[in-house]
Amino acid sequence: MTAFDKLKAALGSYKIVRKFEEKLLLGSLKLDGGRLDIRRYRVAELPRSIENIPCVILFPNTENPPIKCGFLQMSRCLSEIAAVSHYALIVLVNRAEIIEIYRGEITIVTPR
Repeated sequence: MTAFDKLKAALGSYKIVRKFEEKLLLGSLKLDGGRLDIRRYRVAELPRSIENIPCVILFPNTENPPIKCGFLQMSRCLSEIAAVSHYALIVLVNRAEIIEIYRGEITIVTPR
């Protein structure tokens, strides 16, 4: 069982995001060399009561497809996400917050 399979099992319910939706989402992000261009974002905090907000977990530069799930589900699986790839982006749908996981460090940002 791969790390990606373990993540899917830990999430329970999820949806695989289509390739064109992934491209649209990645195109809307301000990237620099494959990572978020931190100069174009500001550090943020997660707002309260976002448990039911859907989010998309992206694994740039890997063959793993993005996964759409609930924020609460995702927050319980951070170690599994980090095991899939040393770099992942979690975009809160209909919100401006983006969570970047890079080599175990978690940064929460929002566009300037």
